[in-house]
Amino acid sequence: DAKVTFRTARSVIERLAREGYVASRPGIGTVVTPKNLTIWRGRVLFVIREEDEASYHVHGVMGEVRRRLIEAGYLFFCVVASRKPNGDRSQLKAMLGTPGDFAIVMYDSPPVEAMLAEAGVPYVVVYGEGVSQKNAWQISFSPEEAIDAFVSHCRRRQVKRVTQVDFDDNSVKPMDRALVAAGIETDHVLVRSRPELGRFAGIEHAAYEMFLKYPQQKYPDVFFVWDIFVARGFFAALQKLGVEIPEDVAVVVQTNPGLGLLAPCPVTRFEADGEAVGATVAGFVLSILRKGRIPKVPTIGRSYVIGGTFPR
Repeated sequence: DAKVTFRTARSVIERLAREGYVASRPGIGTVVTPKNLTIWRGRVLFVIREEDEASYHVHGVMGEVRRRLIEAGYLFFCVVASRKPNGDRSQLKAMLGTPGDFAIVMYDSPPVEAMLAEAGVPYVVVYGEGVSQKNAWQISFSPEEAIDAFVSHCRRRQVKRVTQVDFDDNSVKPMDRALVAAGIETDHVLVRSRPELGRFAGIEHAAYEMFLKYPQQKYPDVFFVWDIFVARGFFAALQKLGVEIPEDVAVVVQTNPGLGLLAPCPVTRFEADGEAVGATVAGFVLSILRKGRIPKVPTIGRSYVIGGTFPR
């Protein structure tokens, strides 16, 4: 007789089970687990959109999250689910047929979030633009630090106009506000993709065609390109035209570490480090899973790295 209450004994056994030292066996009871047997602590889903299956950045984030969760003893599953109202989410539906402890959703997806909420699975949206609520959190994109560094650079160089280039309508409003507040004029150029050529090749080719025809008299002091595939087509067009960078025009690109561009020199850039984002996401999720408490929700930023396309 150990002279402890039933409640204390049960609490100790539950903790030993959570840490993988014992396991419950139906009809037998609680047994000690072999040292070489892995006991998984839980199950986490990582949900991506179908259009992001080939995304370098998304796979960088996912790879780091997977590594950290598996090291911590959690099963990791990648699930592809459409965010379109009538899109294919059968994979996610099948995965939700068995118990899940947590889900990580890349980018806002109302249909996916509705399915998770109905299944009672807590989740976090990476690059979320919604509002955090019970059992659902939003890790938002916060570019202000990098934007401040870029605007300060523009001031030092006495830049008068910045043209922002992207392939959709998701222009970053904080950039517009910061430039206007600094007395710098800004405008936007929208590249229309060629989807028949494939998602990424279509963006790159459309940018190449657009900037071959873009009037050089309309060039600003600085082009800010928000997408790497747009930037590839953009640099190719300017090279074809014989435009000198940064002598004729300066260029800044949002890109990922290790993803090279055929530029005349190292690119000045907003650097989006997928592994760093993955580490932030994994840390947040593990705090909830391990400790059962909700830590402060982090934000995801960018680093401003000065290169030769817009030098000091």
